This record gives sequence, structure tokens and C-alpha cells, in this order.
Amino acid sequence: MTPSAKDRLDYYNAAFLETFYEKDMLIAAPYPKTSHPVDLIRLLVDQESSSVVFINQLTDIPSCAELLNQQKTDIGPYEVQQEESAKISANLRRRKIKIRKNEQTKWMAINMYELLCWGTDDILPSDLGALSDVIKYIRMDSSKRTEHAPIIVLSKDGATGCGIFCAVYNAIQQLLQDNEVDMFTIVRQLQRQRPEMISSEIEYRACHDVTLLCLQDIELELQQEDFNATDKDYVNT
Repeated sequence: MTPSAKDRLDYYNAAFLETFYEKDMLIAAPYPKTSHPVDLIRLLVDQESSSVVFINQLTDIPSCAELLNQQKTDIGPYEVQQEESAKISANLRRRKIKIRKNEQTKWMAINMYELLCWGTDDILPSDLGALSDVIKYIRMDSSKRTEHAPIIVLSKDGATGCGIFCAVYNAIQQLLQDNEVDMFTIVRQLQRQRPEMISSEIEYRACHDVTLLCLQDIELELQQEDFNATDKDYVNT
């Protein structure tokens, strides 16, 4: 990272991961240390990310407490302002924030998603549907962008939870492209960059379960598109 914060180094323990379509499109990383929340802001700004996923809810992450501020706040040399906070499904919250370094720079808009059903000491969330929900919204965000904007996924160690998210995200892209998926190869490729990812059978099975939930969401989306197209044709006639 650029050394733009006083007394901070230019290193963050982040792993750059490929998606099925793009290189370095996913970044898996641990939460910043409690005394250095500015490191997360620097990571977001340096990588020009527009979406970040917190595997756990922000109230359980001491180093991210400043992001809960409803007003504009200063984190290191950066101004951070929360625009909106709302639950968008049963166990998923989206916070829209803006970041800038000073008044001469443009605001940078970021969607922050936090899973509300994943304890910091748990291997899996209590609701796997929350994972399929966040992937659906991330896919919607990605469909709107025109430039490379990596998705940053954060957990306590940069592996727990991050691995499942990244594996399912890649599996959905492969399925939409090839109508088949090789989950074993997807997981092995992730583990080359971060060996701790998906290190148990229960996590591997969860990858399959969440992928199925995502496919059900996609099927409903396609059915809705077909219905809208049919309805439009009916009105035109």
C-alpha cells in the first residue's frame, strides 16, 4: 500500500485471487489490528475497491468500530462518511460509505456488506442463505462497474469465511460460462494463494450448498426476466 498514513508501513496481509473472468479481482484479508483501522481504509483506496464483505458484523470487530459512526469521521488522513445503513435480507446489512483523503480529492463510494449470522469463532454461519444473498448483491454491483474494482473479503484471519465466499463466487461464474463446475479445482487454486482456506470437510460441503442456493436465486431471476419480457410483448400487442 502507499505509505500515506503516519507511522504505518506499506504492508497488509492480503491475498490477491483470480475470479473465473479476471485476475486479482478478489482480495482476501484479515481485519486490521485494533490500533490501526486506517490500514483498512488505505487498502480500499489503494485498490480502488467499490465493494467489501465483512464475514462478521461490524459490532463484533473492535478495529472497525469507527466505521459504525453515523456522521463524518476522520480515520488517519482520510474522511469517512456513512451515507446509508439498512438490512437488505434477514441476515445481511449493507452500509454505503464515502471516503476521501482531503477536500481536493473526489469522494470514493463503497458498498460494505456485513453478515449478521456468523460468529467470529464459528466455521460457518447459522444461515447459509446470507452467503448466497451477499454474492447476489456483489454480482449486481459488479454488473454496474465499467472499470477494474476488486472485491475485498475480510475475516478474522483472512481465510475463514473468505475461502467459501471466493470459491462460490468463482463457481457461479464457471457455471454461467460452461454449465458445469469443478469445485475441487476451484478450492485448490484458492489454497495455492492462502493454504488455510477451506481446510475442513464441513467448509467444502458448504461451498456446494451455497452454490446451490445461488443457482436457485439465478433461476428465479431468469424466470422474472422471462415474465417481464412476455408481459412487455403482451402490452405492445
